[in-house]
Amino acid sequence: MRSYPGLWVPPGGHCDPAELVEIAAVRELCEELGFGKDIFEQFERSAKETLRPLCAWEAAFPADAPPTSHQLAIYYTAQWPSCLSNTNDPHQFPNLNLQEDEVCAAAWLPTSVLTVLINDWSCCSQYWREGSTISDMYAARATCLPTSAAVNALTDGVWCWTAVSRSWNRVPLNQLICGLSSSENLNYAANALNSSKVGPSPLSTGTLYAISQWLFFRNHSGR
Repeated sequence: MRSYPGLWVPPGGHCDPAELVEIAAVRELCEELGFGKDIFEQFERSAKETLRPLCAWEAAFPADAPPTSHQLAIYYTAQWPSCLSNTNDPHQFPNLNLQEDEVCAAAWLPTSVLTVLINDWSCCSQYWREGSTISDMYAARATCLPTSAAVNALTDGVWCWTAVSRSWNRVPLNQLICGLSSSENLNYAANALNSSKVGPSPLSTGTLYAISQWLFFRNHSGR
């Protein structure tokens, strides 16, 4: 994402003047993934029934310097349209037309992978709450931080679409995503703005928080 270079984040953006937040969420999703008008209309028609606010996060980038981007991010969950519902068969995945000035890749992450990522985030979050700041993460490097070994060791294949390949390919997770305290993460922002390289990069902390909330509600709702 241009606003958060070198990070994995969900599709998103800003509301247009007088635009409802729910419609902005649907519009940004479809624009960044390159869905056509028919998919947008399906999302729009079902928005009132299936689009649900999940959580909010004060988003600032970069974390270790005066922010160049500072905003309130509101995360929503949405029900995937029935015509795109088969996410186990790559031949049934939707073809994407990524908004390349904003996005260079998209990935499907199963719940098992999300759980490992959230465990890593929870350990780092606890470390910060105990008196360290996010800035300290960069100064301390890997000497004091909780280890992200569990994330970096994940070789599970996940489906990834890139603007270069323009197709779905199965890629080991640790070639796309690294943990919050891994060495890759410590230098990811330096050249990210001018690079089309895909991973290994971390998820943003706001994204990880939103996923943790989704997993919590999912586990406690029985769905």
